[in-house]
Amino acid sequence: MITAHDIRASNRRKVFFLFTAFVVLLMLAVYIVAYAYALHTYAYEDIDGEKSYLSRFGGAVAEYVVDSVANADAQEIHFVFPDTKTLQKKAHQFALGAVAFVLLLAVLWLKGGERLAVSMALNASHAVRLQEEQHRELYRLAGTACIGAGIKPVKLYVISDRGLNAFSVGISDDTAGIVLTQGLLNKLSKSELEAVLAHEVAHLRNGDVRLMMAGLSSALLFSFLSETMFLLSFNPKKGGFVSMIVGFVLGVLCGVIGWFALPLMRLALSRSCELNADAEAVLICRQPQALISALEKIGQDSYVSVLNNHPTMAAMCIANPRGKSSLVLYLSGFFSTHPDMSERIEALRRMDGGF
Repeated sequence: MITAHDIRASNRRKVFFLFTAFVVLLMLAVYIVAYAYALHTYAYEDIDGEKSYLSRFGGAVAEYVVDSVANADAQEIHFVFPDTKTLQKKAHQFALGAVAFVLLLAVLWLKGGERLAVSMALNASHAVRLQEEQHRELYRLAGTACIGAGIKPVKLYVISDRGLNAFSVGISDDTAGIVLTQGLLNKLSKSELEAVLAHEVAHLRNGDVRLMMAGLSSALLFSFLSETMFLLSFNPKKGGFVSMIVGFVLGVLCGVIGWFALPLMRLALSRSCELNADAEAVLICRQPQALISALEKIGQDSYVSVLNNHPTMAAMCIANPRGKSSLVLYLSGFFSTHPDMSERIEALRRMDGGF
């Protein structure tokens, strides 16, 4: 029989692979875009006392034309391209600097932007802090899950909505919290609620919130770069038609990365994180049937009206809080933020007792 340990190990490998691929894709994309931009920019500028590459290229073309006219009887006249080593070296240095700069920004954002991200998530969901004095039993269940996961107790919040859903916020001990809907508190039994809390605690322990923040920030960065490149491509002051073509191509490349590639990678990461959190919740609370029952109820009514207008937060929830998208996307599951609920429940049933 498959065990929760097997499921957890498998999904951790998937998360590691996806996150590694995500980082590699991001850094490669930054390098390519920066390298192409630097090649275009430095081609117009004098480098290390030499004339610009385009000036030397124009001179080579003029020399080729003169030689062709002067030596009309020659059987073969070769066109010699100017040396590009200096140009390539400068572009390579610029691209490496851009990669280092993006990595630095990512680290600063994950460190310094944590509280801002938590505040934005709580404000967007209209979540209200639950006081421990008034909800001792709920905090006891959350505390038990935290002890089982080996993390410090977390804050609890509630959304005034009859839908059944939950998500976790924060990265550090000071900001970590779990947000529950009022419908979840009203309709789940104590054991089911404990299983849901264990699922969200697993997300906090695994740092899944950090992964989602990194994915979202990266996608937004390339979407912004795409729009910037499109705007610059219509500025004819420097480079003329060539600049327009280069800017348009870079804009398309950034758009493909920011609007399709990185979001799809982030969704794949989200789906693996959900399966992993399910398996770890079983190890924490030791009640797979309680989690199965909770997911069955959540799957029937996971819609949360206040989150319907915030698609970027959908991947953070235990189930998709938004209304159904188009029929094609719904049937294919291509852009789904979560694994199919039946798939999750089937995996839990297979490990029932095997933990």
